[in-house]
Formats: sequence, C-alpha cells, structure tokens
Amino acid sequence: MRQVDWLLKLDPRPAQIEALNRSYLGIAYRDALTDDAVPCAVPGSGGFPRRGWGHFLEQRIGKTPTFLNEFMLFRRDHDFKWAIVLSPNAYKKEWVAEAEKFGIDCAAMAFDSRDRAALQKFITANRENGGLISINYEALGSADTLSGLVEVLGPKTIIVADESVWIKSPNSQMSKNARNVSKLCGAARVMSGKPITQGAHDLWAQLRFIGELDGWNPYAFKHAFCRMGGFQGKQVLKGEDNIRNPERLRAIRVACSWAARKVDWMKTFHNDYPPPVKINLLPDQLRMYKDMQTDFMVELSGGTTIGADQIITKLIKMQQIASGFVIDEGGTIHDLMPPAKNPKLVELKRMLDDDIIIDDAGGKVIISCLYLRSIELIEEFLKDYNPAIIRGAEWHKTSGRDIATEKRRFNEDPSCKILVGQVAALRYGHTLMGSQDFPCLNLIMYENNYSLNDRSQVEERSRGAGQVAPVTIWDFVATREDLLVVKALQLKEDVAASIMGYARSTGVLPK
Repeated sequence: MRQVDWLLKLDPRPAQIEALNRSYLGIAYRDALTDDAVPCAVPGSGGFPRRGWGHFLEQRIGKTPTFLNEFMLFRRDHDFKWAIVLSPNAYKKEWVAEAEKFGIDCAAMAFDSRDRAALQKFITANRENGGLISINYEALGSADTLSGLVEVLGPKTIIVADESVWIKSPNSQMSKNARNVSKLCGAARVMSGKPITQGAHDLWAQLRFIGELDGWNPYAFKHAFCRMGGFQGKQVLKGEDNIRNPERLRAIRVACSWAARKVDWMKTFHNDYPPPVKINLLPDQLRMYKDMQTDFMVELSGGTTIGADQIITKLIKMQQIASGFVIDEGGTIHDLMPPAKNPKLVELKRMLDDDIIIDDAGGKVIISCLYLRSIELIEEFLKDYNPAIIRGAEWHKTSGRDIATEKRRFNEDPSCKILVGQVAALRYGHTLMGSQDFPCLNLIMYENNYSLNDRSQVEERSRGAGQVAPVTIWDFVATREDLLVVKALQLKEDVAASIMGYARSTGVLPK
C-alpha cells in the first residue's frame, strides 16, 4: 500500500506519518485505540486529499511538522502556494523557526500588527513561489489584517487553526472571523492536543472551520450531544455521564479527524499524582478569607477595606488571600504576612529543603502560578535555589532576563533548581525537561484555574521523549474552593476522555 512521503529534513515519527496517511491519502495503516470501531474516511473525488481534517495530536507528538509536511505535499502534488497559520500569539514566531528548521521550500513570516506594511511586502516578494504566514488569532479582528490577506486567500491556499480550542466559542468574533477566512481556502486543518476542555459543544466551531457539520447550528449540536440543566435548561451539565449520543458523536469526529496520544505512540512515562498538598491558613488569614467569602469585603490589619463587586472578583480575591496577599481595586498589592510566615511559601520551602521534590542527587521543579505577586514572593523567598522565571514578554524585555536564557539556564545549569512561571506565559512553546543528570521530574501547581487547556499544556512542559522517569504533579490546596477547582478539572477531563476515546487513567488529573 502507498505510504505518504516525508519531505522535511528531520526524520518523522510514526504518529506523524499515520496522521498524514489519514488526512492526505485517506488510508488508515494502524488501528489506533481511539478509532478501531470506525474506518478512516476516504479522499475526495479524483484522489484529492480531504479538504478539511483535524490533527488532534497530543503535545510532543509533533503537530507542527505534520502540518508543514502536508503543506509541502499540497505544493508538490496540487500546486498550492500559500499556507496561513492561525495560532496563539506565543506560538506565532515558533512557526517561522520550525519552518526554517524543517526546511520547507518557501519563505515564512510572522505577522506583526504593528508593521502591517511588512505583510504586503512579504506577499509581493513571494508572489510567484508562495509562502507561509503565521498570524495570531486576535489579529483577525482587524479589517486591515483581513484585507491584507485577500491576495493570498483562494483555492491554492491551505489554512490551519493551531491550538484550535481557541476558536471553540461559536459566537466569539475571533471564531467567526477564523471560520469566514477558512471558507475562502482550498484546504483547512485544525490541530489541538486537547480539543475538548468543557464539553462536546467545544467541537462545533472547530469542525465547522474544516467544513464539517453542514446544516448543524451550534445550538442544535449542543442539545444533540450535551445533557442540559440549570436555569431554563441552558447550562451544559458536567461529567462524562452527561454526554448524549456518544457513539454518534464519536462517529462524526472520527470521520474527519484523528486523535493520537503519546502513551500509544511514544515511549514516555505517565504522570504521577500524589494526594493534594494541604496548606493550613493562619487564623487571621482564614478570618479574612471567610469575610471575603460571605461579605464580599475584607478589613486588613491597618484598617484598609477591600471589597469585591462581583462573584468572580470575590473568588479571585479569595484565592489571593489564600496565597498570602490581596490586590485592591486600584491595583495595589497588600501582603497579609511576612514571607517567612506565609503558609504556602513555608510549605514549598519545606518540600524543597527536606528533599521531598529535589534530592541530593539533583533534579529540578517547575512551579506554576496565576499571580505575578506569587512569582515575586517565591523568587525572593527561594533565591538560594537560583530560580529561573517565565512571565509576560514585556517583563522579560524590561528586566533584561531574556526568556530563552531563562529556559536554557533552567535546563542546563545545575545550580538553577527551580523555574517559576505564570500560567499564561508558561503553557505554550517551552521544553523544560532539565538534563539527563538533572531532570525536571516535579511540577507544583501553586495556584490553579478552571482551564483544562491551561492545565494540560503546563503538565506537558517537562514531559517528552528522553525524559528519564515519570513527572510528579503536586496540587497545593489551601481551601475547599481550591479542591473544587481540581475536581472541576477532573470532570472536564472525564468528558474529553469519553469523547476522544482514550482511557481515563492516561489523562491528566486521574481520580
């Protein structure tokens, strides 16, 4: 049987070849665990590859080179010229670097909304040979950006939505713009290792992007595959038992996409999940936490009063109080106790000092935070561990601590034992495995949010081929609300596991 050709410089992985066999040739060579009940869809008439397809490949399998090779195949076999990559802003430049590393046969550029003229210059310079243009999702909101792309949109252009879960909300302008642009292209792909983070309804916009679900509106799709409840029956219920018509949904998904997980295709370890680390709040801290919880306000020791006007604001401030500080309406930070008495910091230092997560032989740990103040407190309190920092791009520019240098220091410098990162900056595009002699085998979720995508992405930073042992994930839980966040993430993973067809025990946050 015919196998798809690999046209890039570096050798492919088996899962990448299988993904392309399915999307480009329409042939399933290996019955994966997720697809054993449904045959692979065949190509369109005349041997043309599928116009739309989903590469739902888990992180580290290699989604980017999979798409780059498919673009090269379209160029070779079907005279395609252009590729448009929609991606989170953090990945935009990575696409250009990967294109150069793998040696595609055309130029590549990352669109910068501050220099729109560069887009036209790039298109003009490469009009004959074509090229690859990576654009962050937010840039699609500009009419100028859309008009600048008009010249390269058409039947000889392939478009891909990278981390396509970003367009899952059907009524968001970002999602609508992405779907509208996709309609003008000759081929479309979506890619995500975690396409479902809330429920079955997450799939609608992603599958519409690739031209599937014709005739289904998002509301009909949601009611067909999600059990509804809450006020007026408009809320999607949580948990795997609340999926409707799972076999029908799985047949729809498998007919236009393929899901691959590391556990099936790569020699890698599962994560370990010990029981949550219980943090005991100080008496005054607990009082302030309960005051905010019940009264939407708290009085600090100096008489300053801080309030919350909405439930979501209240919950944020409750989480801050549990981490030892609170930020008022004007953005001023109020520390609730000295760092040496902060229960979270004390427990974190104890785990490090007592060799619970870093032993005498070496080893490294990633600490994931939501709040910049938490990063600052940890960096100062644990300065003996020579921490590396990953936070917003602007901080790295102004501080003189280049993000690439911070990553290299963590991976290669034995004296740099911890990396402290803000979730929004940490979740994408970083390999933080340490080294063979000093591997990173621990991740501490110092603070959690409700995003399964964030959680799964952060968990992947220190995993991958070549890691020497399982990575242990520690959740810091100071309050009942902290525990509810972890349980909510577990329910979301239950839903994703059921729809995507993988074993629950191999997902994130096992029960």
